[in-house]
Order: sequence, then structure tokens, then C-alpha cells
Amino acid sequence: MYTAEELTQSVYNGIKELGASESEARLYTSSVRLGPVSISKLAVELKWSRPKLYTAIRELERRGLADLKDRRKFSRSFVVSSPSLLIDRLRLKMESVSKTEDAVMGILPNLLASYQQGENLPLVRMIEGRRNLRDYIDRIYNVAKYDISFFGCGAEVIGLMSHAFEVVAEEFRSGKKIKARALLVANQENAALKELYSGPGLQVKLLHKDMTFTSSFHISAHTVVFWQIATPLAIAVDDQHITMMMQSIFDKLWEKAS
Repeated sequence: MYTAEELTQSVYNGIKELGASESEARLYTSSVRLGPVSISKLAVELKWSRPKLYTAIRELERRGLADLKDRRKFSRSFVVSSPSLLIDRLRLKMESVSKTEDAVMGILPNLLASYQQGENLPLVRMIEGRRNLRDYIDRIYNVAKYDISFFGCGAEVIGLMSHAFEVVAEEFRSGKKIKARALLVANQENAALKELYSGPGLQVKLLHKDMTFTSSFHISAHTVVFWQIATPLAIAVDDQHITMMMQSIFDKLWEKAS
């Protein structure tokens, strides 16, 4: 069970997530906690003047989270709109952010390929946890627009992907989407992957047997992603200089692999 304080904090965090001001957030959480009360009592509770309270109510009305004018004509009490409406607003925002993120991810490789970094510092992101890592892997392979070089433990990374992998793998293998090269640790699982997924658009080679490790990296456009599956986590580095270095290492190892 949640305590009253935890519930109040959750409501406060929710309305702040919608971009509400401090005054709006305080008014909404206080009104939810108190229920229907008079305007004067609400002003006393918040230690505000009545004009300040009415201003905050009008701000909430603009967000659709309060409706002072719809009170019954002779009602002496006021309460903000139900928290279920707040949840609906948050859900709509999350859906909008998700669509925007997918759209940006779709053009990100193009942006990175044309971006001249100069002396700017690299952008480094860390993705932690099995679920977050799975979502990240699914997304970057589904929106891939530039050729990919993958090095390391293919079976382990594939193990984190969703069932969408088969569709993505077929697109790579056929060469309909983009081309990819995979340089994998020499073991039974990766040898099976080589036989199963090699095709015009997906070349697979195995490293020498004495090269064994449990991490991987992925290169596309100006981004290198280092996978550490044991934890699991990924570190994505957007840096053209580091990418060039890693691509050079990959190409040299590719030449020597079978």
C-alpha cells in the first residue's frame, strides 16, 4: 500500500511532467488531497490570497484539469478534475514522445553521417537493464539506414532481441535494407549463426579460436555501441574519430578472419 505522502508526491510529479508551474502543481495536489472544499479554505490551506488562487485555477483550466465555471450554481465547494484525467494526459504525452523518438531515431544515422564534429566532445549514453537494452537493440536495428559492422558475441546480443529479429535478419540477409558484416567469436552457436544467416546483404565471419571474450561492439555512421551482456549494459558513443578508429580495427580483423 502507498502512503498518503507517496500518493501526493506521485500526483505532484505527474502534473509537473506535463509542464505545470509550481503553483499549478501545488494547487492540484492539495485539491486532490483535500477533496471538495470552499475556495476560502483552499486559499488558507495553500497560504495564498484569493486572487493568486483564482489565477492558478485558470491555469489548470487551460490544461483541462479544472473547471471552476462548471460548478453547480449554488455550490460552495471546488475540486480539481479527477486524477484519471491527469493519467490520460500523461499517456497522450508518452505516446507523442514515443512517436517523436522513433522519428528522430529514423533520421539519426543520416544526421550523424553529415554532422561534422570538429572539436566538440563526443556524446556518450549508457543503457542499463535487460528490458531497456532489448528495446534499444530492437530500435537501432529496425531503423538502421547505414551499413553496419558488428564484432563479438552475436548469439548473446541476439538473445536479448525480441521476436522481431527474424524479420530484421531476413532484411539484412536479402540486402533489401542495408548491408551488414558480422565478425563473431568462434564457437558453436556463432558458427550456426553464420550458416543460418549469411546472404547477399549479411556477411558473417568467425574470429580465430584463441580470441575469446564476452563483449561486443556495433558500428554504424558515426556511432559505436559497446555491448556488455553479462550486466547487461550498452555504452553508445557518438564520435566520428572513435568510430573511424574502431572501424579500422574491425576492417583489419575482418581481413584475417574466415
